[in-house]
Amino acid sequence: MAYGHEKVSLLDGGLPRAIAEGVKLEEGEPQPYETLTYPIPRLREDFIASYEHVQEKIVIDSHFTTSRGQVIRNSLDQS
Repeated sequence: MAYGHEKVSLLDGGLPRAIAEGVKLEEGEPQPYETLTYPIPRLREDFIASYEHVQEKIVIDSHFTTSRGQVIRNSLDQS
């Protein structure tokens, strides 16, 4: 998303895991496609966080509340 791609999907575990889990995949020869003009994505600086910022947020946001109001403490929490 930092480079403007809004519809992105990732295969967690790659193609081998997708096959093992029975994900429906296309087979056969590639189909012809229309050539499109694709705009050059611009970098969204506001979508990028430094390592330090992420580490700070991990500590600050280490408590999560369930829909029932229960507080779940992260294993990083030392309190």
